[in-house]
Amino acid sequence: MALFALGGVSPWLSWTDQAKFGAIVDKVQGLDLTTIAGCHTPAIEGAFIEQAFGLVRALPALDPPALPDQSMLDQVIAASAQPAG
Repeated sequence: MALFALGGVSPWLSWTDQAKFGAIVDKVQGLDLTTIAGCHTPAIEGAFIEQAFGLVRALPALDPPALPDQSMLDQVIAASAQPAG
């Protein structure tokens, strides 16, 4: 889900120069962090930090997910218009 969310709100990641992006990730990873606290994630600690950096490094190489279109909006509106059962 997290990768979908990142691709959905940051589709520009696929346009990123992977080498330059990786160099910046290297700098941050080199800070020897013990805890990462983000605005839209739970705190990341311990062995999960390395896993998180691995996921972040992979982002520019991923194809962004298809974004919702008008048909999806129509489905949401139709579903929300149904009386609660």
